Amino acid sequence: HLHNFFFHADFSKKKAEKKAEKNKSDSHNNNDESTSLNDQNKLEKENIMSMENDNSSSSWVYEENKLSINGDQNYKSVIFEDNELEEYGTYLFKSSISKLKEIKNTIKKNIIHFSLIPLYDYLNKYIEQICYIQYDETIHFFDPHENICLLGEVIFSFVEIYYENKNTNLLQELFSNLSEKYFLLINKIKIINKNIILQIQADLNYLINVCIKFKIKNYKFLFLLNLFFSFYFSVIGNNNFDNIDIYTSFQSYVNEKTEKEKFIDLEITCDDISRTTTNMIHIFKDQSSL
Repeated sequence: HLHNFFFHADFSKKKAEKKAEKNKSDSHNNNDESTSLNDQNKLEKENIMSMENDNSSSSWVYEENKLSINGDQNYKSVIFEDNELEEYGTYLFKSSISKLKEIKNTIKKNIIHFSLIPLYDYLNKYIEQICYIQYDETIHFFDPHENICLLGEVIFSFVEIYYENKNTNLLQELFSNLSEKYFLLINKIKIINKNIILQIQADLNYLINVCIKFKIKNYKFLFLLNLFFSFYFSVIGNNNFDNIDIYTSFQSYVNEKTEKEKFIDLEITCDDISRTTTNMIHIFKDQSSL
């Protein structure tokens, strides 16, 4: 049997068959292994993709949560408590009121400024003309000066405008500035004679009557100037200029006049009286020209 197996080609046949079977088995095993490796690779790829997707999803969820948290924080940062809102509202209100007052005051100043331009123009012309009145001129009656009358017409126009628009406070301030300006201009006249004083008194009486008519209170320097000229004539008439103290005497004179005219409420102070005396006392110094 063994002989036949080896020498009658059974061995080689069997060996070839066995080898073929072995090769077939190896091929099958290789295929199985290849299939297994492919399946494993595929599974690994799927796992990697799944992990990447999971990571991407997790990253997106993280970013979304982060944006949501930041949004919540920003939203919470602009939320005010009731007391904060009240405090902030109060601040805005006060700031707005302050700004409105500033604008109102600016407008008010501009109105006064432009209103005074024509009035000051007439006053300047008035001062230039009365300086030429000579002390020896024979003048029987002193009417209000032409420029003072023109000034009065402008005042009437302003009075009408201010009253129509219910701006009486502006009218009061207008006369306060006008009174001050008139007082300063009179002080600039270097030599004042009797005729000039009488003309100024006529003009002052005219302006004071305008103030009384329209219930204007801010004309105290016009009033004090008029009283000082009356005081001057009283002192000169009694020939006691050298025997009195001008400051104290004029103080008493003003007090006496204001007590008699109780309707006058100009809030005149001692400083006002002293200022008037200081600025007008020079008219007593040169008696020869009067």
